[in-house]
Amino acid sequence: MHQPIPTTFALLGLLFSSAAALTYAALGDSYPAGDGAGHALLPPDHPDFGCGRFTSAYPVLLSQTPELNINPSSDFLNLPCGGASTSSVRRTQLPLLLRGSDGWDVLTLTVGGNEVGFFEVLNACVYRFFPVLPGRGCVAELERARSLVEDGGGKGLLKGVGELVRELAGYKDEVGGRLLVTGYARFFNEDTEWCDGVSFAGAGWEELFLTRAMRREFNEVVRLLNDIIRANAEVHGAEYVDIDAVFEGHRFCEEGGWEALISDETWFFGAPEQEQRSSTTVDINGKRRQETVLRLPRPIGGFVNMTRAFHPTVLGHEAVAKQIADMLLSISE
Repeated sequence: MHQPIPTTFALLGLLFSSAAALTYAALGDSYPAGDGAGHALLPPDHPDFGCGRFTSAYPVLLSQTPELNINPSSDFLNLPCGGASTSSVRRTQLPLLLRGSDGWDVLTLTVGGNEVGFFEVLNACVYRFFPVLPGRGCVAELERARSLVEDGGGKGLLKGVGELVRELAGYKDEVGGRLLVTGYARFFNEDTEWCDGVSFAGAGWEELFLTRAMRREFNEVVRLLNDIIRANAEVHGAEYVDIDAVFEGHRFCEEGGWEALISDETWFFGAPEQEQRSSTTVDINGKRRQETVLRLPRPIGGFVNMTRAFHPTVLGHEAVAKQIADMLLSISE
């Protein structure tokens, strides 16, 4: 059973508990849907199970925070959907938000990762769930993702982030609520040398090592995406939630080697649940050397294990929920 999220704002929590109940609506993609975190929300209680929502997603945990005084059964609208883009949020989630309510006190939004093709990068650079097309290897997919983000301020795919945030901010101002827009967390410690020889790809596929160069490039795409999201949140009067900060020390390839990688201290799904090691000779930066390679079995455990890869674990969602709860409680509006 989930434990209440602790908060350092106990006094403000008392003030909230004596006030009228808050209403809360969450929007976004598979990050706030909580892909893999807890148990799947299934029919008959949740007929839209195709969105892949889970019980320990940060919006669900936030709605259960006692200090916020939200009734999860009547005053919480859980709309995030796996695979959602900014356009699909506007098309399918926004109408549900606007229908049947006098106004939501708190809105959260996490979206943008699907615009830059995170899954395509993972497939090309980390797992090889599926064969890649000629010319669409790791370097090409990283360059493609980066170009999509860098063009985001103009006519690129990320223009939709600004349009969606502006529309939600207008709604927030109209009802006197609060809009909190999150970024994403970088996936890797990009400086550890030991992880250069780690591969999550299954046996029989070309080696896809988590080199420092690849980790830095992947992290840079996330940084640039967060910059776009933050800028749009700030210009439209929303509050930006820097969830990347709370994942510090809990990424893939942290200090501590194999044990840290497969422990609960890594707050992303996707590392092997049990080690499968083999010795191989690899070429890293022009140097041939023996490395122990960590491999994932193929398939990695079914469809859910594939879709949840590089999504936050329950501990990651708990940290994000606590961060947002503290932001809400730190300012009494």
